[in-house]
Amino acid sequence: MNCELEKKLIDTYSSMFVDYSKPPTQTCMCWGISCDDGWYHILDHMCRELDNLQKKYDINIIFDQIKEKFGTLRVYSHFNLGPRWTKDDETALLDGKPEIELIHFGWSHYGETVPAYKGIQDRIDEIINMAEIFSHVTCEKCGMTGATSREGGWIHTYCDVCEAKYTAKDDN
Repeated sequence: MNCELEKKLIDTYSSMFVDYSKPPTQTCMCWGISCDDGWYHILDHMCRELDNLQKKYDINIIFDQIKEKFGTLRVYSHFNLGPRWTKDDETALLDGKPEIELIHFGWSHYGETVPAYKGIQDRIDEIINMAEIFSHVTCEKCGMTGATSREGGWIHTYCDVCEAKYTAKDDN
């Protein structure tokens, strides 16, 4: 990703990118966001959703690595619990409660609950998985609708225009 777009994400969602300046012996985030500019809006939307989750549930999500692999976005992260969380034996409690409302695909399932810690982990995974799914059909170069291809020996997701440029470059 170009430096300007990467810096914009890191500045906007700085709490999630705290490992960005750490050495490679501690994190893979030291290499930055390793994908092309076309996925910027997917990453921005994903970060915004995760940031909302952080505020609502008093957690701190930290990215370990963001990269392209096999033509699809890959996001690795972990999270820390804030002061509103306590431990009761082996159960994590949020505001003294062992459960939170079930939210699946962004929809609240009124009256249904899940264990608090598992519910948070599932919601983080769901948001990241949606970003990865969108990247599978979004050109990593320009952000238009794309398809995964193996042209030139490297698996990538490009639109028809970017695929033609990539193929023409390989022919020269």
